[in-house]
Amino acid sequence: MRPWFPRFLLLRLSLVPLLVGYLALMGFMTLSQDQLLYRPDPSPPSPANMSARRGPALAIWPAGEGAAFRGYVRALPGKVDPDANQFDAPPGPVVGIHDATGAIPSASGVNPSAPLNITSPRGTVLVFHGNAGSARDRAYYLPALEPLGVRVVLAEYPGYGGRPGQPSEASLVADGRETLRQVRATFGDPVWVWGESMGAAVAAQVGSDPAGPAAGIFLITPWDNLPELAQSLYWYLPARWLVRDAYDSRAALQGYRGPIGVLIAGQDQIIPPDQGQRLFAALPEPKRQWFFPTADHNSWPAGAGAAWWREALDWLMTEAASAVQPPKALNSAAPAAKEL
Repeated sequence: MRPWFPRFLLLRLSLVPLLVGYLALMGFMTLSQDQLLYRPDPSPPSPANMSARRGPALAIWPAGEGAAFRGYVRALPGKVDPDANQFDAPPGPVVGIHDATGAIPSASGVNPSAPLNITSPRGTVLVFHGNAGSARDRAYYLPALEPLGVRVVLAEYPGYGGRPGQPSEASLVADGRETLRQVRATFGDPVWVWGESMGAAVAAQVGSDPAGPAAGIFLITPWDNLPELAQSLYWYLPARWLVRDAYDSRAALQGYRGPIGVLIAGQDQIIPPDQGQRLFAALPEPKRQWFFPTADHNSWPAGAGAAWWREALDWLMTEAASAVQPPKALNSAAPAAKEL
């Protein structure tokens, strides 16, 4: 027996537990990926969780007996029941998602009691939220955008917020497209689609649907595609090959000809900034990027003052109005990213 053989055999035997453990980790990540990606608040709408104590009082939308619940709008004064309608009540305190300190971020400089300007709405903003909680947690969009003269509909996903179904890329995108169709049928055009985090990936596919594209799309803390994001976060696994839902925003938006706005948080630890920058670089014109250098994934609303909301919405509207004109030259340069 060669003298090195026992050592070689011992080395091989010592690697077996490591290999078994690595394969077990791969199996666990594969089987539990839905639980890691989708983190819904399953609680259904109620007077308690739609009341003004948690932000602007909300009503489920669409309203009416027999209507299938798809999201939320502002409630009428003093009403938070399913028959409440939208847009007349002054908003209460801004509600948002909790940041790392446990505080609830709000839109800096936005007056939550500002009078609304929706006597003659300029259009509707349909919002798709991130992977955790429910649409009720994104009520900060209402006092930020409604004073600018638009309706706001907070879309809810299947399996979230008391809605039936199981979340997946296929179910969220198909349901989102139906929600956009119903918003357009109810309120007419224009409709602008906004999404944050995972919701940006949903918005990219919903808003660019050739069967009925949105007037414009705004992506907040977006990723490029989910397999590449997963690989960057779980570098020690072949993550890109294990992910079932691709959420490929780059591919979804290649044929879209409306305006696309992108907001990137410079300190984002959940979706690294390079993901959004890579996506933005690949997007067709017209496009514009905003960069919040000190914001993280959940604190960006605190850096989005009233002036920023107006600037972002005005840009989207102006570009959408000009999108009916002949397309810009393919070699036109994109506007430089603006730091706030």
